[in-house]
Amino acid sequence: MESTPIAKLIEWSGGRLERGSASGTAVAVETDSRRDCAGAVFVPLVGEKFDGHEFIASAAARGAAGCLTSKDIAAGLPESFAAIRVADTLKAYQAIARGYRRTLPAKVAAITGSCGKTTTKNMLANALSRKKITKTEKNENNEVGVPLTLLRMDSTTEIAVLEFGMRGRGQIAELAEIAEPELGLITNIEPSHIGILGSMEAICDAKGELLERLPARGTAVLNADSEWFDRLAKKTLARIVSFGMEKGDYRAAGAKMRLDGSSFTIETPFGRAEIESSLTGRGAIINAAAVAAAAMELGEPLDAVAEGLAMDIGEAGRMRRVGTADGKLLIDDTYNSSPASLAMTLELLGTVEWSGRRVAALGDMKELGDFSRNEHFRIGRDFAAKSADALVTVGFEAKAIAEGALSAGMREDGVAAFETFEEFAESGAGLFGPGDLVLVKGSRAMGMERVVKFIEEASK
Repeated sequence: MESTPIAKLIEWSGGRLERGSASGTAVAVETDSRRDCAGAVFVPLVGEKFDGHEFIASAAARGAAGCLTSKDIAAGLPESFAAIRVADTLKAYQAIARGYRRTLPAKVAAITGSCGKTTTKNMLANALSRKKITKTEKNENNEVGVPLTLLRMDSTTEIAVLEFGMRGRGQIAELAEIAEPELGLITNIEPSHIGILGSMEAICDAKGELLERLPARGTAVLNADSEWFDRLAKKTLARIVSFGMEKGDYRAAGAKMRLDGSSFTIETPFGRAEIESSLTGRGAIINAAAVAAAAMELGEPLDAVAEGLAMDIGEAGRMRRVGTADGKLLIDDTYNSSPASLAMTLELLGTVEWSGRRVAALGDMKELGDFSRNEHFRIGRDFAAKSADALVTVGFEAKAIAEGALSAGMREDGVAAFETFEEFAESGAGLFGPGDLVLVKGSRAMGMERVVKFIEEASK
């Protein structure tokens, strides 16, 4: 963050100075009093089980220049410590981030979608690596993390690459109103969060909140292969640029997928480039086309984009390959799971070259609500049964994957279903043999990385 007058923070927050001096400056806005707060304005966020106001004194002791507050300030703080009274510390924090973003020349690109957001964000950051960028780190894709990312920018930042997460209607709109992106990219519309939103139309409309808030001079980057393209396109006045494998202004063509990566051709209005990527699977390749579209619309030349798409993004739990002592190869895709991403990963399991058995070890997919059983059953029937020689499920909901696979003709002796990891651990070692190719995937809450570790240990 650039050094900013405290008086300006007061203006942006809509608050008033309650104590101390507004004549100083802040070099950061900090939400965690355990970090170095020297010269920062501390924001005491409030949740169901915590209240940051309890740590204002701690932030002051660590050198904070002031704080936001929606409560009365305790005595004993330094005389110059600036307390800015606001009605809601989170809303004021977001308003400060928006005000600060408006002072900088950087363009903002925002990415959302049902799956592939983080991988696409990291790929886009690589494709823009010749520029000075600031990007969303870790899981900072919400109402707290997006302002944090904006406040990490400085006057040298050329592009901010933001990931927008969502748990319900109105949340992407809120993030877009804070960040004011010039470019919005929607990776796909799939049943993730259908348990919260209730229908595919509602999911599309929630993601489309990003497009509704793009300026007319902005750019919307949309998936031309998606059945939701037309519905999304109607939501924006911005210029529309499309991507895909079959259709689009920017296409990933001639894809060849391997376990250790993929090769494909990026076809653009400005030329074409051959790409060798460490990423594999249909989803990753479509996202590469999306990245090419976004990066080139942001002014990056094709050679820089191609260079970035060839870079490793090194994401834990995302198609990580793990070899074992007895010749198994594990595909650790345990970071998360949704119907769309699991279907594409199972397709990959069934099509890559491999001489041994193909085994799918799958956990629950969360946030599907009343649609959960049908979606799990469909995955088993339409994808697992066609792609795997053997199937192991872990979790109460994942049992429906096993039922779906059996309904499609998968052999009973090739299917094992466990309600908990502990049940799996009691007898799971005998389910995997030397030379197996094993896909392990499930929602984050399932902790399926434990299955990866278990198989590794059992293979020694």
